[in-house]
Amino acid sequence: METREENILDAAKAVFTQYGIKRTTMNDIAEQAEISRQTLYNTFENKDAIFKALIRAYANETVTALNAHQETSGDVAAGLDLIFQLLAFIPFDIAHDTPHGAEVMDGIGTAATDEIEAMKHDFSAAIADLFRTHEPSLRETGTSADDLGRLIAHTTIALKYKAQTRNELEGLLASFKVLVMKTVG
Repeated sequence: METREENILDAAKAVFTQYGIKRTTMNDIAEQAEISRQTLYNTFENKDAIFKALIRAYANETVTALNAHQETSGDVAAGLDLIFQLLAFIPFDIAHDTPHGAEVMDGIGTAATDEIEAMKHDFSAAIADLFRTHEPSLRETGTSADDLGRLIAHTTIALKYKAQTRNELEGLLASFKVLVMKTVG
């Protein structure tokens, strides 16, 4: 059963991508969620609070998926594919395939800097766990699982903003994957 907050976040995500962040009103979100404006304001103070909660929810879902992969498989190549899917391809596709996706992605960088930094930290830690069993070989190269986790998180996130097309992003991440796999050994 979906909680009120989850219902609101689902509604906000739909409305933000349809109309953009700037044009979306709290009333639009309340209507999409099929709740009163007062109920919405009782749950979230304003659009920024909703946007930050969306970022945090996505970060939590992503970390949960990465941890589940680590617990069930631990395969580094498949883990990198999952990381690239969650941190690059899905956000890239939202930015390029929805009417106001680019505005939503730009808004992430400006409206919620503190949430973004917390998200990068969480991603880095979850990614580092994928490489814990390779720590001895990583030390031989002068790095660590934590360093590699930070590098992968930050690079993957940055590449989704730099690539102009999905094909370019796929090529960049494929090359990055080769480098990471060679580092791990």
